[in-house]
Amino acid sequence: MTCTGPKCSRPVVAFGLCGTHYMQRVRGTAIRPIRERGDPLVPLTIRVPKSVLTALAAAGQSPSVVARDVLERWESRRAKRGPALS
Repeated sequence: MTCTGPKCSRPVVAFGLCGTHYMQRVRGTAIRPIRERGDPLVPLTIRVPKSVLTALAAAGQSPSVVARDVLERWESRRAKRGPALS
């Protein structure tokens, strides 16, 4: 038997719900779809000191391009290490 929660195909634990949806019910919150691992979360905002922005401008670098490059390098290193242990 599968969970009756929205967009869920996990096995039932109690009251027709999987473990995650059951805990939402116990907490009294609305039963929401479960976010799959790896789904994007929210846009990231990074605060950068003015001195760094000035140095980037002097070097002819766009802060958004530099941030994208840094995040891409971080992601590639994270992917090489494999999934995090929970």
